[in-house]
Amino acid sequence: MSPQEPQNDGELYESQELEYLLPVRSLALMIQGHWKEHAPKRYKEAASAGQLQSLSLKKAEDTHRFHDQLRRSGLDPLQSWSQAMRQVALQLNA
Repeated sequence: MSPQEPQNDGELYESQELEYLLPVRSLALMIQGHWKEHAPKRYKEAASAGQLQSLSLKKAEDTHRFHDQLRRSGLDPLQSWSQAMRQVALQLNA
């Protein structure tokens, strides 16, 4: 079975497959866009300090790690990804 295909029992993607579908760098760009729209001052400060890329990459990596932790605790893939995005990726603090 390829990573793009859900299993027959309806289970969605495993964590490593989510990484395949939404790589850390792509997620970091989404995070930057979110900050730019919802926290323009924070975005400009990070960009001016040369930290925008490193902060957003760290958030993206933390999001994937938190998703993995939630999956191991028993949440289904979609719920765990949604929760990880809300609690880690989209938080405006670094």
